[in-house]
This record gives sequence, C-alpha cells and structure tokens, in this order.
Amino acid sequence: MEARSGPDNWHATVQAGGGVVIDSNPADEVEEARWKAAAVTEATWGFRTGFSSGELPEREVGILPMPEVEGVLGRIRPSEFKPEQETNQAHVLLVDNLDSFTNNIAESLHRLGAKVTIVEGRPAQDTDPEAAVDDWLTTYRPTHIILGPGPSRPEASPRSMELARRALAERLNRVNPSEGDNPESPIPLLGWCLGHQALGRAAGWNLIESPLGAVHGAPSKIRHDGSALYQNTPEDAVLMRYNSLVLEQPDSTKTENESKLKVNAWDASGSLVMGITHTSLPIDGVQFHPESVGSPDGQGLLRLFLATQAIPRTSGSATSKNEQAEQPQR
Repeated sequence: MEARSGPDNWHATVQAGGGVVIDSNPADEVEEARWKAAAVTEATWGFRTGFSSGELPEREVGILPMPEVEGVLGRIRPSEFKPEQETNQAHVLLVDNLDSFTNNIAESLHRLGAKVTIVEGRPAQDTDPEAAVDDWLTTYRPTHIILGPGPSRPEASPRSMELARRALAERLNRVNPSEGDNPESPIPLLGWCLGHQALGRAAGWNLIESPLGAVHGAPSKIRHDGSALYQNTPEDAVLMRYNSLVLEQPDSTKTENESKLKVNAWDASGSLVMGITHTSLPIDGVQFHPESVGSPDGQGLLRLFLATQAIPRTSGSATSKNEQAEQPQR
C-alpha cells in the first residue's frame, strides 16, 4: 500500500501480485492477487474491496505437513548433501525450522567439505521431542549440530529447545564415537538465528523485540571480541542480518546456565546481542546468516565451526584474542 496525505484526507493505492510458475492457472493467480489486496484493505479500512462478506475463506494460520510428491519432483527436497570428496570428517546435523534458507545453508557447508543431513525441526505434530532427538543422535551420529533459523520464537521448535537444553546441561555427547574419541565428547553446536535464540532461552535469557527495529536482508557491521568462532574474523565483520527479535543480555543475577554463556558479538551500536558463546563447551550462537552472499566474512566462521573438535574448550579459549582490547559498550 502506498499512502499519501492530501489537504483533507489520506489517499492510498493498494497493489498485489504473485509469482507465476510452470503450473500456474491464470485465473487463479488473479484471484490470489485479489485476496492479497483485500487483506490489506480490510486491515486498513475495515472492509474488503471487491468482495462480498462471505466470498473469502476464514482460516487459522497453521503449519501443514509437506505433501508427498511422486516421481522426479519428489527428489527436489534432499535430506542429505554429501560432497564428492570429503575434505574433513564433519557430519553436520542441520535442524530445519521451516526457513527458506535451509538448503542454502546445507549447500554452503557442503562446499566447505562437510556431509550434511537435514532433519525436520518443526513438524505439524511433535508429541515427543526427546525421542526425536535421541533417534537423530543414534541414527546419524553427527559430529556437529546446527540449530537452523526459522520464523516465530524458538519455543515453536521443541526439538531445537531440547537440543539447546541438552547442550547447556552437558548431555549432548557423541554416540558411538570413533576410535580415539572420548565417549563423553560434547558435540559442537551452533545456533543460527532462531537456534541462537533457543540457546539463550534455554539459559533463561529474555527474548525481546529489537529496540532498534527489525533488520531483514541488510549486510551489517558486527563487532566482536575475537573469541570462539571470531578468532580469524576482521574487527568490524560484515554479515547479513535477518531478525526482529534479539536476546537480552542478563544482569549480574544469573542462573547456573546463564553464567556459562557470554556475549561475544554485538551490532554496530554495541547495544544488541549478535553472538554468544559458552565459556567451556563448543557451543555458539549467531544472530545473522554466515552463509549469505551478503556475509563476506561468514565463510571463515563456518570453517572454524567445522574445524571445532568434539572436546571441551580450555578455560581460556573463550576469551578475547587481545585481552587488553576494550569490549563494545553495551
């Protein structure tokens, strides 16, 4: 809607359209555009332009299961990306939280030499997330786990929350580790946007609307302290942000889990949390998209994550590479 103020009233033009694909029906596409325009006019003026009161459907918003498709099209959504020649031994379990970038993330990791298995993080019915996570760990035996991005709050993904809680409680360990590995080796975990927020919520941090407003599809300067995944990252890294919610850094009154997480990245103002890390375990969270073409410094972070071994960090590994460097004001 484009609105303009006149001498006595506001005037607005509402436009709507859609994407035409190979099996589009022209009449249905026009009808869908009318529905979209009607939603805007109803929200703005309280009536539906061009429709009778009973002409449009009334339905609750919900998550529907992915329909089964036979034939060639049924293979479009792969569950596993495997490089022709693996350049490292990383097998990433990528939790898909209904985000349109999930396959982009998998492809980016695949190009870095990792095997990637995508699992469904937010099915329409999720009655036993603990059992689902147990099954993932025993079936796929991942060396690394990524809690993927997605819409809504992290509580909408009980499976992501279950993994976050296990990681912070030191109960996310390798299943049947390879020879030479410690059976108690913690699996490196990276929370990505919603997954980053899941880690914070599992630790008891508040999740709030960003006081500086939503940022979607904007390359942004990210300040950091040089710890964990930022060890080889430029001081003012450029990374792509897509978020309207942010974690709120807790005050000095902390729970046991809160005391194990620290903020290690901020927005350019130094006031918004853009990254967190665990002080002793290989657990990290980022409030941006490292895989994006708008993240020229993102590949370095992903390489460091894939190179992270399934061992606890030393007490000093989560500190800044420059102990004397001043942290951003927040």
